[in-house]
This record gives sequence, C-alpha cells and structure tokens, in this order.
Amino acid sequence: MAIRPSTLPRTRDQVVRAMTAKMRFHLAEIERREGAEPDESLDLHRMFGREAWLDAKNLEVASLYWVTPDMAALALSAGRTLPETMWNAEARPSPSGLMVFDGGISSIQMDRMIDVPVHAVSWGPGGEGRCRIGLWSRADVLEELVTANGLALSLDEGTETAPLLLVAIEFPITTRPVGREELIESGQRWEIESSVTSGVDNATLMFTLNAAWALMQQETVADRQHVDVDRDIRRSYGRAKRPTPEVTLVALRRRYRPTDKDRPEQGVDAQGRPVLYRTVVVGHWFNQAYGPNWSMRRRWWRAEHERGPEDAELLVRQKVNVWSR
Repeated sequence: MAIRPSTLPRTRDQVVRAMTAKMRFHLAEIERREGAEPDESLDLHRMFGREAWLDAKNLEVASLYWVTPDMAALALSAGRTLPETMWNAEARPSPSGLMVFDGGISSIQMDRMIDVPVHAVSWGPGGEGRCRIGLWSRADVLEELVTANGLALSLDEGTETAPLLLVAIEFPITTRPVGREELIESGQRWEIESSVTSGVDNATLMFTLNAAWALMQQETVADRQHVDVDRDIRRSYGRAKRPTPEVTLVALRRRYRPTDKDRPEQGVDAQGRPVLYRTVVVGHWFNQAYGPNWSMRRRWWRAEHERGPEDAELLVRQKVNVWSR
C-alpha cells in the first residue's frame, strides 16, 4: 500500500481506526470476563487496550511531517554524534506528531531473525507524565519480510488493514538530558503488533528522532514546505466538518552557507590569529544560547563548511581510522 505525502492524512486516519478497533477488542474481552478471577491475560487486555487508546488519541491530533531521503540521512548521521536526547515539550516541534521518513531509518529486529525497517515515528503524551514514542513499519514491507522467512504474521483484532504497524516505547518527560548509555540500558518494554517481543537498540532510533526535531527547526539547514493534500481527502474532511489537514515536507536545504555568526572574521581565527589556509570544518553540534537574556541553551547543528580566506589554498587533512580489538 503506497504512502505518499499528499495522502498522509488518510493513512493517519486508517491507523487511528485500527487502533480504535484494537482498543474495542480488548475492552470487549475485559467485559466478557467480568466477574472472573483476575489473571495475567486480563491484565494484558487492560494494558493493550489503554495503549491502543493512547495511540489513537495522539494520532488524531498529531501534526503530520514527511521527511525526504536526504534529510533523513542527515538526521541519522547527525544523530550518531548527538551527545544526549531531550524529551520535554520544548524539544518537540509539536505536542503530538507523526513523522514519516521516506525510505525508512534504521531497523528493529523481530523475533531475533528479521530486520524490519522503521518508516515512521510518532510521539505524544503517555501515561503519568511520560512521552509515548511509536515506531511504525509499513505493513506491506513487514508482511513480505515475514513471508520470505517462512513465518506467519499474527495481528490483533482490527489491525489487519492498517497501513502501518506499531512498536511503541514510553520515556519519562524530563528537562534533563538523557544520554546514549541510559537509553540502551533503560530496559523499556517494546511491543509489536505481531505479539513478538524483541530487544532493540533504541538509542539509534531515539537519537535520530531527536536530531530530526532539532534540524527541522533550523532554517539554514531544513526547508519546510506545506504539501498539497489530495482533493478528495480535503473534501472528506470538509464533509465531516474537520479542519483541513496539513502535511509539512521537511527537506534538506541544498545551498547551505554558514551565517556570519557561524564563522569568524575572514583571515583570522576565533583568537584573532591570522589564517593562512582554507580548511573544511565537519558538521557538528554545539550549544546555542537563546531565550530571555540568552540564558537558555539548545543543541544546534553546524553543517560542514569551509573556513578561512576565500582566496587561500585549501588545506586537505588526511584522516586515518584505526580499528583495534
């Protein structure tokens, strides 16, 4: 099932319907067993029903984003050097969102056998002051991978026609940074719609998402455009008296040039010493001051650029990587 920027509102609505059907299925199971002795399966129905309700509720009001392949590649690369992640409201571009990465980013391992690409990430409020993160794989891709490996895909009631299938995790919403090791060792519970639980290196995906959030706020790096949603989708929203859906396309700005604040005066370095050569400065993160009296700090990406006098010789440094056991 093709997913395109112009049809993303429809895809979102299909997933919301699937999550709602899943919630009703688990609620029906709870009602059917009313008065029975509590057991582990009943607790699971309560938990899965609550999570399906949360996902449907967050997606209904989610801002929609489509990230182009080159921007997704930059987020994945920049995320590897991001020192820590942030999960508070200030770090997110919207309270709730669904961000589709064209071509996918990284992968999750299903049943310790199949690497399933992650095509989309959602976020929104979780329970008890937590941020709920959803990792979504295209259903058609997942089904092909499962079939090719001789396995069967078992789906919850109501989710059989959903274009995206979910793996979800919740993080505490905190104003303090969360580092890579803490993410890896967090021991959070992951749940996939196929009811297969697998250990996942959540750090790569979470750092990529944090990098995407930060990069899309920078006008010198990201180009944000509104997508023309298909006319029939706009009409169906109008008939239902729903607000006209909006999709934001996030692309890499092709001709990035550092601003004057990004580079020192031509011919001298930051200490005022003369610069005799041009050098290439690799992309890196730094703490940018902002807010009242410049008292706050946020992670900001400085893209690769040349530093030094424009007419000076370019100095190319050779880099050697040494691998040791």
